[in-house]
Amino acid sequence: MLKKYVPICWFVVLVMVVWQGGVLAKRMTGEKHEGIITSNQVYQIVEKNNNEYIILDIRDSSSFKSGHIPNAMNYNIDDLRKVIENLPKDRSYIVTGKDTNDISEAINLFKENKLSVFVHQGGMDDWLANKLPVESASKIGFVLVGAES
Repeated sequence: MLKKYVPICWFVVLVMVVWQGGVLAKRMTGEKHEGIITSNQVYQIVEKNNNEYIILDIRDSSSFKSGHIPNAMNYNIDDLRKVIENLPKDRSYIVTGKDTNDISEAINLFKENKLSVFVHQGGMDDWLANKLPVESASKIGFVLVGAES
């Protein structure tokens, strides 16, 4: 009776070995996790005050000052190029902009520097459409890395 379960057990073991091998390979090569994160998932991170994540808003400063995700930092793409190498490697980054299309260059910078990055799907357009809370004030991005502006 147990013989009919042997192939299933071997299949489960094979799947686990392959999956673990992929995880190990990512760790050994320094490849970081990346993906898409929704506005509601970002909101949950903000609500929990989860400091494993840093939210970077790459819109221009006037757009940022008029309303942004709570606790987000503002780096336009030029500033991000200057400081990307100094950003903490042990954190995950959520990059937001006006919408998903305007953040591709920033994502490439994160990938080149082997930083864990998530794309905020829909950006601030989606955040506002979901009527999620915004802050109105400036948080200068340079505070994060200790540089002077």
